Amino acid sequence: MAEARHWLPAAAAALLLAVWGAAGVEVRNWGRDIVTNPAQFVTVRSADDIVEVVRDGESYPAPVRALGSRHSNTKVIMADGGTVVNMRKMNAILGHDESKLTVTVEAGALYIDVSEYLQKHGLMHYVNTEFGSITSGAAAVAHTKDAAFVGEHGQISSYVVGVKIVTADGERLHKSRAVHDAM
Repeated sequence: MAEARHWLPAAAAALLLAVWGAAGVEVRNWGRDIVTNPAQFVTVRSADDIVEVVRDGESYPAPVRALGSRHSNTKVIMADGGTVVNMRKMNAILGHDESKLTVTVEAGALYIDVSEYLQKHGLMHYVNTEFGSITSGAAAVAHTKDAAFVGEHGQISSYVVGVKIVTADGERLHKSRAVHDAM
Protein backbone atom coordinates (compact mmCIF):
# COMPACT_ATOMS: atom_id res chain seq x y z
CA MET A 1 0.00 0.00 0.00
CA ALA A 2 1.37 3.41 -0.93
CA GLU A 3 2.23 5.67 1.97
CA ALA A 4 -0.36 8.38 2.47
CA ARG A 5 1.16 11.80 2.02
CA HIS A 6 -0.15 14.64 4.11
CA TRP A 7 0.83 18.22 3.57
CA LEU A 8 0.04 21.45 5.29
CA PRO A 9 0.90 24.91 4.00
CA ALA A 10 3.51 26.68 6.11
CA ALA A 11 1.03 29.37 7.24
CA ALA A 12 -1.43 26.73 8.44
CA ALA A 13 1.36 24.85 10.22
CA ALA A 14 2.39 28.04 12.01
CA LEU A 15 -1.21 28.70 13.02
CA LEU A 16 -1.60 25.16 14.36
CA LEU A 17 1.59 25.56 16.38
CA ALA A 18 0.21 28.74 17.89
CA VAL A 19 -3.22 27.22 18.55
CA TRP A 20 -2.00 24.05 20.26
CA GLY A 21 0.75 25.70 22.27
CA ALA A 22 4.50 25.70 22.52
CA ALA A 23 7.40 27.44 24.19
CA GLY A 24 8.88 30.43 22.41
CA VAL A 25 6.18 30.79 19.75
CA GLU A 26 5.36 34.09 18.03
CA VAL A 27 1.75 35.19 18.59
CA ARG A 28 -0.02 37.68 16.32
CA ASN A 29 -3.47 39.24 16.26
CA TRP A 30 -5.89 38.73 13.36
CA GLY A 31 -4.45 41.65 11.41
CA ARG A 32 -0.92 40.30 11.96
CA ASP A 33 0.19 43.82 12.95
CA ILE A 34 0.54 43.16 16.69
CA VAL A 35 3.09 40.54 17.63
CA THR A 36 4.39 39.19 20.92
CA ASN A 37 7.01 36.59 21.78
CA PRO A 38 6.00 34.89 25.01
CA ALA A 39 8.26 32.41 26.76
CA GLN A 40 5.24 30.13 27.11
CA PHE A 41 2.05 29.66 25.12
CA VAL A 42 -0.33 27.33 26.91
CA THR A 43 -3.80 26.07 25.99
CA VAL A 44 -6.03 25.71 29.04
CA ARG A 45 -9.08 23.47 29.29
CA SER A 46 -10.36 24.37 32.75
CA ALA A 47 -10.22 26.92 35.55
CA ASP A 48 -7.89 24.48 37.34
CA ASP A 49 -5.44 24.87 34.44
CA ILE A 50 -5.58 28.65 34.78
CA VAL A 51 -4.95 28.44 38.54
CA GLU A 52 -1.92 26.21 37.84
CA VAL A 53 -0.52 28.72 35.34
CA VAL A 54 -0.84 31.78 37.56
CA ARG A 55 0.49 29.98 40.64
CA ASP A 56 3.55 28.54 38.85
CA GLY A 57 5.47 31.67 37.97
CA GLU A 58 8.65 29.70 37.36
CA SER A 59 7.15 27.60 34.55
CA TYR A 60 4.75 30.31 33.36
CA PRO A 61 6.44 33.69 33.81
CA ALA A 62 4.63 37.02 34.05
CA PRO A 63 3.08 38.83 32.42
CA VAL A 64 0.26 36.34 31.85
CA ARG A 65 -2.22 37.32 29.14
CA ALA A 66 -5.45 35.62 28.02
CA LEU A 67 -5.95 35.03 24.30
CA GLY A 68 -9.26 34.43 22.57
CA SER A 69 -9.83 34.68 18.82
CA ARG A 70 -7.07 37.27 18.22
CA HIS A 71 -9.56 39.97 17.18
CA SER A 72 -8.11 42.78 19.25
CA ASN A 73 -6.44 45.68 17.53
CA THR A 74 -4.86 46.68 20.85
CA LYS A 75 -1.74 45.36 22.52
CA VAL A 76 -3.74 43.33 25.04
CA ILE A 77 -1.86 40.11 24.11
CA MET A 78 1.60 41.60 24.64
CA ALA A 79 3.52 39.19 26.86
CA ASP A 80 7.11 39.28 25.63
CA GLY A 81 9.03 36.84 27.82
CA GLY A 82 5.81 35.99 29.70
CA THR A 83 2.91 33.62 29.15
CA VAL A 84 0.00 33.71 26.71
CA VAL A 85 -2.97 31.59 27.83
CA ASN A 86 -5.08 30.32 24.93
CA MET A 87 -8.69 30.16 26.15
CA ARG A 88 -10.24 28.54 23.05
CA LYS A 89 -10.49 25.02 24.55
CA MET A 90 -12.64 26.41 27.39
CA ASN A 91 -15.55 26.64 24.98
CA ALA A 92 -18.44 24.83 26.67
CA ILE A 93 -21.95 26.22 26.64
CA LEU A 94 -23.06 25.22 30.12
CA GLY A 95 -26.76 26.00 29.79
CA HIS A 96 -29.36 28.71 29.95
CA ASP A 97 -32.14 29.92 32.22
CA GLU A 98 -35.24 30.88 30.25
CA SER A 99 -36.89 32.60 33.22
CA LYS A 100 -33.88 34.89 33.78
CA LEU A 101 -33.00 35.07 30.07
CA THR A 102 -29.37 34.19 30.77
CA VAL A 103 -26.86 31.82 29.22
CA THR A 104 -23.78 30.47 30.99
CA VAL A 105 -20.69 29.78 28.90
CA GLU A 106 -16.96 29.34 29.31
CA ALA A 107 -14.70 32.18 28.23
CA GLY A 108 -13.50 30.48 25.04
CA ALA A 109 -16.98 29.82 23.63
CA LEU A 110 -17.40 31.61 20.32
CA TYR A 111 -20.19 34.16 20.17
CA ILE A 112 -21.57 32.55 17.00
CA ASP A 113 -21.77 29.13 18.71
CA VAL A 114 -23.62 30.64 21.65
CA SER A 115 -25.96 32.42 19.21
CA GLU A 116 -26.70 29.13 17.44
CA TYR A 117 -27.34 27.42 20.79
CA LEU A 118 -29.74 30.19 21.81
CA GLN A 119 -31.52 30.03 18.46
CA LYS A 120 -32.22 26.30 18.99
CA HIS A 121 -34.03 27.33 22.18
CA GLY A 122 -36.00 30.17 20.57
CA LEU A 123 -33.73 32.84 22.12
CA MET A 124 -31.10 35.27 20.92
CA HIS A 125 -28.39 37.57 22.19
CA TYR A 126 -29.64 41.05 22.99
CA VAL A 127 -26.57 42.40 21.19
CA ASN A 128 -25.32 40.65 18.05
CA THR A 129 -21.85 41.47 16.80
CA GLU A 130 -20.95 41.56 13.14
CA PHE A 131 -18.19 39.02 13.75
CA GLY A 132 -19.22 35.84 15.50
CA SER A 133 -15.74 34.48 16.05
CA ILE A 134 -15.13 36.70 19.07
CA THR A 135 -14.85 34.65 22.25
CA SER A 136 -17.45 35.13 24.95
CA GLY A 137 -14.74 36.09 27.44
CA ALA A 138 -13.47 38.87 25.19
CA ALA A 139 -17.01 40.03 24.40
CA ALA A 140 -17.77 40.20 28.12
CA VAL A 141 -14.89 42.56 28.91
CA ALA A 142 -14.22 44.45 25.69
CA HIS A 143 -16.00 47.18 23.78
CA THR A 144 -18.18 46.08 20.88
CA LYS A 145 -20.09 48.25 18.49
CA ASP A 146 -23.21 46.41 17.40
CA ALA A 147 -26.78 46.33 18.67
CA ALA A 148 -29.71 44.10 17.79
CA PHE A 149 -32.46 46.46 18.94
CA VAL A 150 -33.20 50.15 18.38
CA GLY A 151 -31.83 52.35 21.13
CA GLU A 152 -29.16 49.90 22.23
CA HIS A 153 -25.51 50.87 22.40
CA GLY A 154 -24.07 47.50 21.48
CA GLN A 155 -21.88 46.96 24.51
CA ILE A 156 -22.06 43.22 25.18
CA SER A 157 -20.34 43.79 28.51
CA SER A 158 -23.37 45.85 29.60
CA TYR A 159 -25.43 42.65 29.63
CA VAL A 160 -23.04 40.45 31.61
CA VAL A 161 -24.71 39.53 34.90
CA GLY A 162 -21.96 37.42 36.44
CA VAL A 163 -18.39 36.23 35.99
CA LYS A 164 -16.07 33.71 37.54
CA ILE A 165 -12.46 34.83 37.52
CA VAL A 166 -9.06 33.61 38.60
CA THR A 167 -6.98 36.36 40.21
CA ALA A 168 -3.25 36.87 39.70
CA ASP A 169 -2.52 34.83 42.84
CA GLY A 170 -4.79 31.95 41.76
CA GLU A 171 -7.81 32.77 43.90
CA ARG A 172 -11.19 31.99 42.33
CA LEU A 173 -13.83 34.68 42.59
CA HIS A 174 -17.46 34.83 41.53
CA LYS A 175 -18.92 38.26 40.94
CA SER A 176 -22.53 38.92 40.03
CA ARG A 177 -24.67 42.00 39.55
CA ALA A 178 -27.08 40.66 42.15
CA VAL A 179 -24.35 40.96 44.81
CA HIS A 180 -21.88 43.48 43.31
CA ASP A 181 -23.88 46.40 41.97
CA ALA A 182 -20.75 48.14 40.61
CA MET A 183 -20.14 45.25 38.23
